Amino acid sequence: MAKISVTIDVKKIDKNKLVERVYTNKEGVEVKELNLRFDLVELDQQINLAEGDTWVLRKTHFAATQLSKDEKAAGEKSVVLGMGASFDNKEAPKKEEEIPAPTQSLDEAFPDSEIPF
Repeated sequence: MAKISVTIDVKKIDKNKLVERVYTNKEGVEVKELNLRFDLVELDQQINLAEGDTWVLRKTHFAATQLSKDEKAAGEKSVVLGMGASFDNKEAPKKEEEIPAPTQSLDEAFPDSEIPF
């Protein structure tokens, strides 16, 4: 799995979207968090942002605020907060290419007489 680096423009965050969460941790200490819920959405087509001899930086996702059912019904639009990008090695094989396709069936590879159990 490739690492995705996410950049958020914090000036775009609507402070009304911040939600306080309070819970007790394993040590019995009360913890307060101020959370922002957003969606990280994969792009249909990745965009090359920069490229070197052996690497390429691609925009792969965008981050947008989540909307409640009421906000959606009122016709509000989600705010794009930032983007997700990943560095890829041009010379590294793709995941699908790493595992070679089988050249024979299991029955051909392991006849009944050769199964060790």
